[in-house]
Amino acid sequence: MNSGPRTATDTSERLKAAIGELGGIQSLLVAGELDPRILTDFRDAVNRVRNTAWAAYQYTESKITGKDSRSIISIVAGERRVVTELKRWKGSTPIEANQPN
Repeated sequence: MNSGPRTATDTSERLKAAIGELGGIQSLLVAGELDPRILTDFRDAVNRVRNTAWAAYQYTESKITGKDSRSIISIVAGERRVVTELKRWKGSTPIEANQPN
């Protein structure tokens, strides 16, 4: 994976691809039997992306309108703390964290 800086075009293209992929995943979710552990991890990941996308949208809007963006930055920082804490709590991988002892 490229670790260099991303352009707005790169990000937009990846988001378009992700939207298509999520449509395919939605079909799979409706059609098949699901491992509850994986489904929980997937839902958590989607929720984190939703929160981050909302904050990115709000931040972009604040730049356009000239409104204060400090509260939005605070929300993003809080989300990062949540993700870090979840990773620490769950261990090295989401699947391993949900395995019975």
